[in-house]
Amino acid sequence: MVRNEETLSNIDSSTETMSDYRPIPNTYLVEFDQNARIRNFEQVIGDYLERNRGIPRSAIRMRQIISSSLFSGASFSVNIEHSVKSIESIPNVISVYPVYSVAGPKYFKHYASSAIKNNERAASAIAHDFTGVAQVHDELKNFGKGVRVAVIDTGIDYLHPALGGCFGPTCKVAFGYDLVGDGYFSANPIPVPDDDPLDNCSDGSHGTHVAGIVAANATTISQAGFTPIVPFIGVAPQAILGAYMITAAIYRAFDDKADIITLSVGGPGSFAETSDAIAAQRVT
Repeated sequence: MVRNEETLSNIDSSTETMSDYRPIPNTYLVEFDQNARIRNFEQVIGDYLERNRGIPRSAIRMRQIISSSLFSGASFSVNIEHSVKSIESIPNVISVYPVYSVAGPKYFKHYASSAIKNNERAASAIAHDFTGVAQVHDELKNFGKGVRVAVIDTGIDYLHPALGGCFGPTCKVAFGYDLVGDGYFSANPIPVPDDDPLDNCSDGSHGTHVAGIVAANATTISQAGFTPIVPFIGVAPQAILGAYMITAAIYRAFDDKADIITLSVGGPGSFAETSDAIAAQRVT
C-alpha cells in the first residue's frame, strides 16, 4: 500500500527525495521473460535457489505474484545470507528490482466554523469553476460517462451512497481488488489479497477521499449521517470506478481496461529505476 497523489500521464515531482523510498532488506521483485511462459513462479524460484545456490525453501518468503499482459514476475524475501548475483541468475529472469516501503499520507483533521451560510454555488466555484470542470459539465454535458478510472490507494468505501452504495459490474465502483488484505500494516507487512476493495470510511480512508473527488454524487442524498453540508458532485460523477490497494496494481488496472489510473504514494514521484515507474511507462 502506497500513497500521495499522481496520475500516470503526468507524474509530478515534489520536494521529497528518493530517501522517502526505503528499500526492504533482502527483498526483490524479479521479472521473467514472458516468452518462457512460466506458470509457477514460486516453484521456479524455490527450485533454482535451493538446488543451485544452497538457499533452502524455508528461507524464501513469497510476497506477491504478478501475472499481467505487460509483466510476469514475483516478489520475495530471502532471510539468510546470499548474493544479489544468485537472484539475478534465476533462469529466464530478465530484471531484478528492489522493493521499497513508502510511507502513507500524513492525515490531519481540520474543523472550521463560520457564520456565513454554506452555499452550494459558492463551494462549487472554489473547485469546479476555477478548474474548468463546471464549463465541461455545463457546456459539453460531459460527466465522464463510460470512462473507467482506477484508484490505486487504500481502497474505497463503496457503501457510501455518494459512491453508489455497492460493488460490482452494475455499480459505480464496478471493479477492483485488495492486493494486500485488511490486516496489512507496517507492523504486519504480510499481504493476504482478497477480491473486496472495501475500506471503511475512517480517518485514513484516503482512497475514498480520492474517489469522491473523481466521481462522487452527493446531490440527492437524504440518508441520516450521509447528508453533506453542501451537496456536491465529483469531476466525473458518471465515471466507472475501480479500486486497488503499486506495481501489481498498475498492471492489474491496465488489464482491467482502465482509461485513467490515479495513483497515491507517499513519496516524491517516480524514479526511472523503480518498478512502479517502469510500470507507469509501460501502461501509458
